Order: sequence, then C-alpha cells, then structure tokens
Amino acid sequence: MSRSRNAKTAGPSASTTGPTRRVFRNLTYPIIGWFLVVGGAVLAVLAALIGGAYALVLGIVLGTLMVAAGWLVYIRPRVVAEDSGVTVINPTRTVSIAWNQIARFDAHYRLSVITRGKSRPPIRAWAVQAANAARMFGKTSHADRVAADLNAMLARQRRGTAPAVTADSPRARTRMQWIAVGYAVAVVLLVLAWIASPLS
Repeated sequence: MSRSRNAKTAGPSASTTGPTRRVFRNLTYPIIGWFLVVGGAVLAVLAALIGGAYALVLGIVLGTLMVAAGWLVYIRPRVVAEDSGVTVINPTRTVSIAWNQIARFDAHYRLSVITRGKSRPPIRAWAVQAANAARMFGKTSHADRVAADLNAMLARQRRGTAPAVTADSPRARTRMQWIAVGYAVAVVLLVLAWIASPLS
C-alpha cells in the first residue's frame, strides 16, 4: 500500500524508483539526450561506411561530440532525493547534501538548494530548469513544482512545516514580460522590413 501511495504522490515532475527515493529532472531532457546519443552514433557509423578519409574523421568527431553532449548535458543530470539527503548531479559535478544541512529549496531560473549558514553558495541543479514561458504568463513552472515537492520532503524530515518556495520576484517577472514584448516587436519589424525591401 505504501509503495502505491508514494508512486501517486510523485506526480509528473519525478520518477519513483523505490518507497523513499525520487528522481527529479525536466521531462524532455532524456528524450533530447538519447536523440543526440543515437544520432551521433548513427552519424559516426555512416561516416565509417560510406565516407572518405575526411568525412570519416569529421563524422567520428561530430558523432562523438553529439554523444558526449547528449549524455553529459541531458541524460546524466538529475536530482535524487532519498533518506540520507539530496544528491545534485550536474554535467561535470555531483554534490550530496544531508537533509539537516538544507535550509530550503528555491526555484529561480533553475532549482536551487539553499544550505544552512551563509558560507556556502546555493547549489543549482542543471536538470531542473524553469520554463520562462510559464513564468511570463504567471503559471507555475516545472522548477516551482519540484521545489515545492522537495520542501515538503524536507518538512517531513524535520517533522515541521514546508518552507515557502521563493521564485522570481514580481519585478523580475515584469522585466521578462517586457523582454518578450520587445522580441515580438523586433520580429514584426524584421518581417515588415523584409516585405518592404526591393528584393522581396
């Protein structure tokens, strides 16, 4: 019974691999990562089969870079929460933090682990990033939901209340909205300039 209850509470932002272990990351990252890995491998094989010397070297180099990028940037990163604490696996660095060392989880442009004390900077998770589009329209982003889930787990560890999630400030949200408007205006002006040009 407890296993099925935990599986239900995991929600769309995490995968449950055991009664007390949850894995968080952006849902599209594994898809992008494996697409790059498979694409890089296919490119290298095709270059070896049908290419000349130059194409062979280029195909192997590009294929290797695609495989490495897919694995390091999209497949490897994750945030793992379990009984002993939280492990943040980034592309080139892994950090493990015990629950009693964590003050709260925040969600700015990506998930941040705020530790106790002021000497240690926040630990930012590459695998859980906020969707700017959701923030601009005032909706809850993926990072917000993950931070709320982890704060609830932190509260259970403390046997207390969950810390509030600190996301972008209203001022920052307004700035992002104006930036989006600026991009839209720039695109419209470029299209109008292209239509009015003699070459169109």
